[in-house]
Amino acid sequence: MRVWFSKGSRHRTLTYITAVFFILLVAEKLTECISPSFWQGVSGFSVTMTFGDIFSITVYTAMVILIFLKVDYKYLLIPDGLLFVSKFIHVIEGFCHLFPLEENDILTQITAIEEIVDNFLFMVFLMIFFSGKIIRHLAGYVKFLIPYVCILSLILTFPTTVVLETIKVLVEAEFFSYPVSVMTFNFVKAVSTEIFLDIPYFLLVLMVYNKPHRR
Repeated sequence: MRVWFSKGSRHRTLTYITAVFFILLVAEKLTECISPSFWQGVSGFSVTMTFGDIFSITVYTAMVILIFLKVDYKYLLIPDGLLFVSKFIHVIEGFCHLFPLEENDILTQITAIEEIVDNFLFMVFLMIFFSGKIIRHLAGYVKFLIPYVCILSLILTFPTTVVLETIKVLVEAEFFSYPVSVMTFNFVKAVSTEIFLDIPYFLLVLMVYNKPHRR
């Protein structure tokens, strides 16, 4: 893998593709602000943008700019560090939703568990990603394995999301009688969100850890 992607022309192509997928991630994050609503038997859509949404869009946009500027890869850790903080905050929020002062319904609890697990797994990925770039004195075989472990930890987030979203669909159908259109939209939205997040970071790992050697 290193030999294949470290070639100049291939690495340039990989860099541009990575930037394009981060642009798609920004676009997806903007559309994510659209959510379905179901109230008193009437379904519809609502548009909301929180501070977290604005923060994430800013981070992903910064990644696009830094990649196109071809900065040293250590500077890419700055927006990723901010993303790590954001994921940590989401984990804390998930625990607050899971153990509130008042009792929550089962759907809220499952959503909270999903928020905790998904964000924690992505934090693990980022920690592995950081360690490979920050800790310079790693054993040879450890340094060689870092990008593969990064990719493996990132891949684990997708099936986790699919399983938890499937459980949510079953709960929505059994206890809340949501319309099929709403349940389908929720499932597709959550899974596609995970895909749009995982692909650019998968490409980022390939880009950063297969940098061409200077002559």
